[in-house]
Amino acid sequence: MRCLQQTAAALLLLAAVAGCAGSARPPANAVIGETAAASPQRPQVSVPGPSGEEDGRADLPDFPRDADLVEIRQSVRPELRFFVDARSVQVPGGDEVRYTFVVSNASGGRNITFEAMRCLARTRVTLAVGSANGTWTAARFARWEPVDVNDTAGQRGTLHQDMFCPSRAAVANVKEAVQALRSGMHPRAGAATSR
Repeated sequence: MRCLQQTAAALLLLAAVAGCAGSARPPANAVIGETAAASPQRPQVSVPGPSGEEDGRADLPDFPRDADLVEIRQSVRPELRFFVDARSVQVPGGDEVRYTFVVSNASGGRNITFEAMRCLARTRVTLAVGSANGTWTAARFARWEPVDVNDTAGQRGTLHQDMFCPSRAAVANVKEAVQALRSGMHPRAGAATSR
């Protein structure tokens, strides 16, 4: 009988622990799907300032899944396809948008980068590089460059002008950024004057 009581007590304790684990909630000030500030619970990378000094920290997103990739259409380089991972988009406030950028070729090769874009300055930086084993490595020499530097097919210019930074103003939140990605153009994009 005593063994049965101990077993019942152990089962009740396990049920209580499982119930507590299942009821975990994000903090009251958390905004699901948006990043207001770097989270100490996630791996992070440095965000460089204009002169290369650290300007802040950014949460690394989960590694991209094919189901979350939104294609950025282009016709200049038909052998390449360009995508943004919709789940990775971060709008930390101010003038910056962060996202995972994926370039794939016909043979299945992929380049995966986690990048940030500053709208008014029209610059971008690679913050981390994805590896074949599904992990991130911080970029060694992260520095802000004009959006069109090393832009193979104009895709980052398209991201800047037509989706994330229409009229050189950053989107207000993640929802707005993802809607622009999925539709192929932000509603304010027609007001942009230069690429």
